Amino acid sequence: MTRRLATWLLVLAAIAPCAACAEGDDSADADTDIDSDIDSDSDADSDSDADSDSDADSDSDSDTDTNPPSRWVAIEGTPYGNTRDLGGHALGGDKTVRWRTLIRSSHLGSLTGTGCQQFADLGLTTVINLREVGDSPNVDCVTLHASEISTPMPKLLPPTEQAYLDTLDQSAAAIRTIFQTVSDAQNLPALFHCVIGRDRVNVVTALLLLALGADRDTVLDDYRFCNDVGVAVEDAWIEAVIDEVGGRDGVEAYLLGLGVTQPQIDDFRAAASE
Repeated sequence: MTRRLATWLLVLAAIAPCAACAEGDDSADADTDIDSDIDSDSDADSDSDADSDSDADSDSDSDTDTNPPSRWVAIEGTPYGNTRDLGGHALGGDKTVRWRTLIRSSHLGSLTGTGCQQFADLGLTTVINLREVGDSPNVDCVTLHASEISTPMPKLLPPTEQAYLDTLDQSAAAIRTIFQTVSDAQNLPALFHCVIGRDRVNVVTALLLLALGADRDTVLDDYRFCNDVGVAVEDAWIEAVIDEVGGRDGVEAYLLGLGVTQPQIDDFRAAASE
């Protein structure tokens, strides 16, 4: 009996390590499964994060598309607050005027400290002054942050269809200089102004928009914004300019006749549209 008990004890001693091995194998397999689940969760989280980032980027792009810069540009001290961006106006071929590239304005001679900071924040390269020689100068902060080019155009009052046509006819040199300036991307973004941002600025704006490929209605839409800030305009005034340029075989032929070159026109279109 004692011998048989001893034999059983020897058998049990031999079996126990194998059971422990089996348990160890099961435990290792379980650990592997947990690690696998963690990896899967990690991959899923990573994919989820990537998707979230992608969605965020997409939302950001969408915000840019649906929330363009404001048409009106705040520069405190400009008469009537008549400063606005030509960006976003529709052009031919599904293109638009590039935002924050061409800004039209009333004069910059009475900017406040806040206005000077707002002007600096625009990051302008060039200011094109359409006022006559002898008019009051722009404030010092303007030339501190941008190069100023003087291209005098006559101030013909009161505004009428004929006054606009006379402004066009008497401003050949100024218009040529303006287009030569904006054809160089290094001179952009640019702001151009007269006194209240009405007559001379309207003539130049019409020519710039037409040269970029805008149609008559787009030119008129921008022109009419003057009325929104109390600078009254009548359609007939600018329509006279549009018709005159059209009667000279279109804006491109008109500009070429002034001495603006075809490469300059092409470079301007490339720089100011998107």
